[in-house]
Amino acid sequence: MLAFVPSVTLSEGRMVPIDVSRPWTWEIAELFRIENNRIRRIEAVIEQAPYGMASGWSTWEEGLSSEPRR
Repeated sequence: MLAFVPSVTLSEGRMVPIDVSRPWTWEIAELFRIENNRIRRIEAVIEQAPYGMASGWSTWEEGLSSEPRR
C-alpha cells in the first residue's frame, strides 16, 4: 500500500505541496515532420495511464525492470 505524501522537501530545504492523489504513468507518443533537415511540425499525444504500465515497445519483464535498456 502506498502512503499519501502531501508535500516534499527540495534539496534546498524548501517544502513544496504536491497534488498527486494516486501514482500514474505518462503515455506519450510524438511525431516529427522534418523538411530540409529542419523540424517543421511536432504532434504529440500525452495520456495518463495506469501506474507501471509498460510502453508496448518492451517485454513484460523489461517493463518491470529498473535496469536501463541497452
